[in-house]
Amino acid sequence: EELAGLLGQLSCEVRFESSRMTIRSWGFKPQGDMLYVKSERSSQFASSLLLNAWNLERPVFVVLRGMSTPAYFSMTRNFVEYLGMKIEGLGPELQLLKWQVVTKSGMIIEPDLSSAFSLAACAVVDGSATILNFPMKSLQPDAVFVEHLQAMGASVRRTDDKITFEKTEKLKPLNANLKNQPDLFPVLAALCALADGTSVLNGAEQLQFKESNRLEKVQELLTLCGIVTRPVPGGLEIDGQPDLTRRVPKKYGVPFSVDQDHRMAMAAAVLMKAGYPLQVDDREVVNKSFPG
Repeated sequence: EELAGLLGQLSCEVRFESSRMTIRSWGFKPQGDMLYVKSERSSQFASSLLLNAWNLERPVFVVLRGMSTPAYFSMTRNFVEYLGMKIEGLGPELQLLKWQVVTKSGMIIEPDLSSAFSLAACAVVDGSATILNFPMKSLQPDAVFVEHLQAMGASVRRTDDKITFEKTEKLKPLNANLKNQPDLFPVLAALCALADGTSVLNGAEQLQFKESNRLEKVQELLTLCGIVTRPVPGGLEIDGQPDLTRRVPKKYGVPFSVDQDHRMAMAAAVLMKAGYPLQVDDREVVNKSFPG
């Protein structure tokens, strides 16, 4: 819906059929003085516009309607401005100037910290992981996962530009608002399921519009594992069970569909690392974050 609305304002013809979308374009040709970008469900539509706003024939004024995760959009704006794009205005109204070109030949990209979190979480449950080139400061809102793990009592060691996570015998419950870090929710919920006490993760209503409805899928996953959960606005209240696997017969596999969602596969992996006998379909979906 949002994509069709945005492309329609740019004079593109968009047609949805049973399993495909067809776009016919004559270049970006805004129909009016303003582009209205709906961003209540996801900031990605506004980000996609910025990433493609090079070499425009005339200036484009943009009005952002709502912003579910402004920190992600700020990352995109910082990226294109580093590459040479000039954007006028702050907040919900911006002007994209005409005839802009990329002026930088390269840049160093930080590691994707939301994906790095899944490796750190698995290590905290059983193992060890060291992530190299870990940024000391980052615009990525998911960098806060280190603070979340420390609050849960996880073993975290940081030296220079690398950080190490190790198996932690006892995890503390966590209260966290994930409005700006919704991608952390599935894996963090799996860790909270193994904590000793009740955790509350909230504030991320946009989770229902991700690759799957992550609010429902995480609750389904934890329920399969015998974890008691209660819905809260934009999240879950989770009664952790640190001795979960002692109550589960290991010889029987419990089927779980990740619903084509890589974050759900990662959340299931954390519980499997803890010894829960999940049978996960479509494991290859993690190729979205970890090709190969």
